[in-house]
Amino acid sequence: MSARLIDTKYDGLTTFSTWLFGVGHVMNDLCAAVWFNYLLYYLADVQRVDSATAGAVMLAGQLADGISTPLVGLYSDRFVTKIGKRKPWYIFGTILVPICFFWVFEECFPCTNLSGAADLAVSMIWYCAWAAFFNVGWAAIQISHLALIPQLSPLKETKDKLIGIRTGFTYIANIAVLLIALLLFKTISRPVLQFTVLTLIVLIGGGIINVMFILFINEVELSRIAGASYLQLGSLLSQNGARNQEEQATKSEDVQTIEVEDSPAMEEKKMTWRDWLKDTQIYPVGLCYMMARLANNVSTAMMPFYLTAVLGMGGVHTIEQASKKTPWELALIPLCMYIGSVSMSFYIKAITNYVSRKIQFFIGTVCVVIGSIPMLFLEHSEQYVMVPLSIVLGIGFTFELNNSQSFIAAFVGAQGTTGAFVWGIISLFDKFSSGIALFLLTNLGSLDDKEYIRITVTGLPLVASIAGTLILFFIKPQQEFSKVDADKNKELE
Repeated sequence: MSARLIDTKYDGLTTFSTWLFGVGHVMNDLCAAVWFNYLLYYLADVQRVDSATAGAVMLAGQLADGISTPLVGLYSDRFVTKIGKRKPWYIFGTILVPICFFWVFEECFPCTNLSGAADLAVSMIWYCAWAAFFNVGWAAIQISHLALIPQLSPLKETKDKLIGIRTGFTYIANIAVLLIALLLFKTISRPVLQFTVLTLIVLIGGGIINVMFILFINEVELSRIAGASYLQLGSLLSQNGARNQEEQATKSEDVQTIEVEDSPAMEEKKMTWRDWLKDTQIYPVGLCYMMARLANNVSTAMMPFYLTAVLGMGGVHTIEQASKKTPWELALIPLCMYIGSVSMSFYIKAITNYVSRKIQFFIGTVCVVIGSIPMLFLEHSEQYVMVPLSIVLGIGFTFELNNSQSFIAAFVGAQGTTGAFVWGIISLFDKFSSGIALFLLTNLGSLDDKEYIRITVTGLPLVASIAGTLILFFIKPQQEFSKVDADKNKELE
């Protein structure tokens, strides 16, 4: 293939492909929103399965997801096809997720004529199996999508933008699920039908977006252009003595013309999974992400119990009362949290021009502290103080999640073609930590115990966020290509 000039911002991404990539994880996000917000409630109160079974289903799904992520990452790095390394796994997940997720939120048909121990055993196998297979497909989509980020562009600004759009649509998906659920809960009287319709809406909407991603994102061509740009920009920075810096470009819309040439160097050095594990930076980067996810997941999944058992919203104080009535505040407070997250996620790119990732993560932790500490003292008469507090929490989680993902993308850097293993192994600890934490929280104490819920729901996210901030001291700067550096060195060439 001969050299040719390409009019691009150092990559082949257009406005359409950038935003299409950003929404490429929406089906996973929609399913995850239903999973974390409603799975335990659906199994325990709608299908009336044993509470131990409900907890086991959640844990089985998280463990399957955690085990699948590094395996998908490892084999994705080795899997070379005509359509790319990542897209085959994305297609596999797009097929598996709808089939399995639908049955997670349906009746256990083999249990219809069973009772006692047999009913308990079959229902556990039924729901755990579908949950596990669903999470295998979910992991395939997640890792293939994340691993594409460093492959699509060499520029820090562009990678941050891709992650920012992706994170923003994660929260939009959560808002959509809560709004749709609220509408269904008000218009449909049968709980089983409510969740069947909710599941179908999520899968059809998300499936359409995934199909568009498969059809219009050309992984092979975009990776080729970005790979050549990594080489050119690295050479330019080296020749002119440039050093990595956190300053960002303010004129990111300028379109540049660069010459893309084939080079054997693109294939010279590729990191293996052993190389990644020998790099000590994978551990603080991974732990920081794990803490951010743990704080967000525990807060999301356990918030309904805080709103009822602690604050008594809607006059509901116990699980028995909750099984008969769902307070509308259980939709309002999560909505406020996600609205805060979405509103901030679209400002992340502009903030990054002036503030480093570590400072942004610290700002997120400050927001989580401000939002969490008052929750330790709120009573029923002060329940609507949760509205502004939830917005602050949402903003904090956005800063933490967005920047912890950016640390990983920067760490992977130019080794994007073998970086899926990194996303996979880090996600393994994310899933394990969240699954085990939620399993223990729902089994070590009563979900009706006011003080137990108060301490766990507010304390664990708070501790995780602070721990993530302390880990920042061990994360070293990575060499990244800023558009400012690239343009300056282009002029000096």
